[in-house]
Amino acid sequence: MTMDETYLAKQRGGIIQFPSFALVELDRLCRILEIPRGTATRLCHALNIPLIYVGKQAYYSEATFERIMFVLSRVGGPGFATPGSEYKTKGKKGIPIQIDDALKKQCEDASILLEMTAAQGRNVGGASKVVDLIKKIQSKQELSKIIPPAG
Repeated sequence: MTMDETYLAKQRGGIIQFPSFALVELDRLCRILEIPRGTATRLCHALNIPLIYVGKQAYYSEATFERIMFVLSRVGGPGFATPGSEYKTKGKKGIPIQIDDALKKQCEDASILLEMTAAQGRNVGGASKVVDLIKKIQSKQELSKIIPPAG
């Protein structure tokens, strides 16, 4: 295998696998959730998950989907009413039907990755160091928005 081949994506079974993430065919989500393609498209839109169109297929980021679902379904999470669900169709209130800015911010928080790692029963020691580093970098970026760097 050449160096260039290690950076190429591999496609199999509706998944385009890159070295650090995977794009999954929207049709796969349709089969898993037993929903039509239009509903799956609306679901991704409601979850703020962009679709990537390649040829005739639409793909979504598996990592982004898992992260958002984790935030919505963890203990104390808000839950979510998907497009086409009976909960949403009957006009019930109390569960979000769209990801708002507060939920988006929770999904973007680096500590979510640590929480997901711990929930899977993995060792979080190394992961917590990475999360701490990410938080330091993020706080410096926020600070630089308020106070521009000298020079």
